[in-house]
Amino acid sequence: MSTVSCSNSGPGTSPSAPWCDFTNVNSATLVAGDEIRLARGSTWNQELRIDDSGTAAAPIVVDAYGSGARPAIVRSGANSDRGVYLENVSNVTVRNLEISHAAVGVQAYYSTLNHSGLTISDIYAHHITGIAQGNNPVYDGTCSQSPIPGLYTSAGVAITGPATKNGSVTTFPFTSSQTALTGLVVTRVEVTASNMGVMVGWCNGVRSTDGTDGTSLITNAVFDSLNLHDLDGGGDVRADCPNAITLMNMQNSTLRNSVIDRAGACHSRDGTAGIVLMRMKDVVVANNIVANVPNVGSAADQMGIDLEYATSNVSIFNNAITGNYGAGISSLAIRSAACGSSDTFDHSDWNTISSNLIQGNGANGDGGIRRVSNCFTPTGTINNNLYQQSQLLVSGPGEDFRGYIFSNNRDVAGNASAWYAARDFSSSANAWSYASKSGSGGWTSLPYSASAGSYTSGTAFVSAFLANPSSTLAVSRAWTAPATGTISMRSRALLVGGSAAVVRVTVNGNQAYPAQTVQPSATGVELNLDALAVTAGDVVRFEVDAAAGAQVSWVPAIGYDAGTPILDQSNEFGAFQSYRDIRGTVQRMQSFVPLAADTRAAIWAYKNGSPAGDLVVKVYQLNSSGQPTVTVATRTIGAASVSTSATRFDVTFGALTAGQSYGIAISSPGSTGNGTSNSYGFAYSEDSRYANGRASFSGDSGASWALDPAARDLRFASYR
Repeated sequence: MSTVSCSNSGPGTSPSAPWCDFTNVNSATLVAGDEIRLARGSTWNQELRIDDSGTAAAPIVVDAYGSGARPAIVRSGANSDRGVYLENVSNVTVRNLEISHAAVGVQAYYSTLNHSGLTISDIYAHHITGIAQGNNPVYDGTCSQSPIPGLYTSAGVAITGPATKNGSVTTFPFTSSQTALTGLVVTRVEVTASNMGVMVGWCNGVRSTDGTDGTSLITNAVFDSLNLHDLDGGGDVRADCPNAITLMNMQNSTLRNSVIDRAGACHSRDGTAGIVLMRMKDVVVANNIVANVPNVGSAADQMGIDLEYATSNVSIFNNAITGNYGAGISSLAIRSAACGSSDTFDHSDWNTISSNLIQGNGANGDGGIRRVSNCFTPTGTINNNLYQQSQLLVSGPGEDFRGYIFSNNRDVAGNASAWYAARDFSSSANAWSYASKSGSGGWTSLPYSASAGSYTSGTAFVSAFLANPSSTLAVSRAWTAPATGTISMRSRALLVGGSAAVVRVTVNGNQAYPAQTVQPSATGVELNLDALAVTAGDVVRFEVDAAAGAQVSWVPAIGYDAGTPILDQSNEFGAFQSYRDIRGTVQRMQSFVPLAADTRAAIWAYKNGSPAGDLVVKVYQLNSSGQPTVTVATRTIGAASVSTSATRFDVTFGALTAGQSYGIAISSPGSTGNGTSNSYGFAYSEDSRYANGRASFSGDSGASWALDPAARDLRFASYR
């Protein structure tokens, strides 16, 4: 099709005799292997519609031909306008289009099951607005008032289907063993000046008929190399800009190598975020930049990544999560019968937040990672992250991280002292350099190709996210230390092309991390280093051996250690009560089990009145009955140095034994009296906040200890 020298009465089968518009193809029955070619430089104000399917070997393809600008579909801005509409298709590819001024760019709608093979690539979409919250004044869970069926919010790319909640909408029955679409690929898609970049969800998410979260609806999806930026509605007065990408009803899927920058850049009624995840199972979010969600006065959120609803085994790995006005990541627990909600299905189970660079988030006070609400207890792991935050972990009243396991999260000093390879990538010299080598020869700098956006030699290249060797050339990305110090490095190598690749890390040519073979896997190979001493000018090189067809996503993060303790065990998140009775023979203790060789512990205490004696903090090794056997450390604090409000007091010691039970205790033998006046107090909770220990009481100067009620914990923390 072309708008030049065309006729809808002609054959439409060659560039010399094209159809003028989409009228004929929209009414045609397409078969496997058919190609719909749109002329570069041509523009149409018309919806392109396909409801036929190809095969895996012979897909139906929509693509550009000729030279010049991408073919453009420019609609009229009505809230029913679509660019490309696909209905119940399998084995269809849509690529190399520009779409604008529509309510949705490319929409795939599925009202039947058992489809496979949809690829949407190389799309540039802008000024996509008109639909928000299903266009309902009060959202009813159905999108029944949406001018475009199943569409909750205008987006550059939307994978949708009918909702199930309301009788006015056609129901979509499926069980936990049934799938609507498998093998979805969305890659090299840019969306800007719109409500949202990518939306996947049957309206706003659906449950299966056999009572599960509905994560089977879309399986084995890959979202790769997305550029979703400046999502500010493009000046449309109807604009509502909730998120860059919303993913729902999905399992065994991956989001990688993508830039999400200034999502939610106009006000949204329901809050804003970079990435929102709902009804997700076994999903990996790795090697992305999620940055700069601004303050637009929305009622909530304004965060980087939102673990919103019904998530299980979601892995957030090796991303740069930076500069978001709200939290970098939020873990929500906002629906359950305990909170008066009729929705009793929400949960958040064993999600992992690991090896990310979390930097400069939470100008609103939400910090790096925020726990929101306490309708249930989310579980998971928060480990190996590099952070530059005044607070890494934040929770409000009644909220806490009791279900999470923490280890080896490291503070890195100052914005200027943390690097993320993809964020720092540019054509100009900086701390990073790019090189190739043949065989056992030396490394040679790669020249920058502006057209390719990479450092390139033949088929070998290094780009912001990717390292692509050739059959004869190894490639590398190298970081040169600007100062002497100790660094931590976080990286994850994901194979995105070929059958295998060999990667390694060297410092000045010497092995720092041994060679690893990366094979096809959603989680790849983790290569982390801590306490690595460098001298100014040292070169830390990330090498990929020569291999035909291999392509590796590998985006190292590096920071100079700030020298602050690394949190191991804690229950310090959330609200606490206080009580004062520490004097004379009365002592209190909190037990804990370190996961590492901890060297510091802290407990929160305060004074009431004018205690006669000092506050004494001791750390004990405990036996299996919870009784002290060895005094590990003692610290004495004068009464004048103790505040009248609960304040943290640290005690340091030699390395503890991981897995051994210890206790941190407070006492004041020199403060006598039978009442609670002129004594010391402590902060505590009554909600079983810490799973690996509990509070205990001694009334005989520590000769024996009795367990407090099982739900009670004293506020404490331990550090490696």
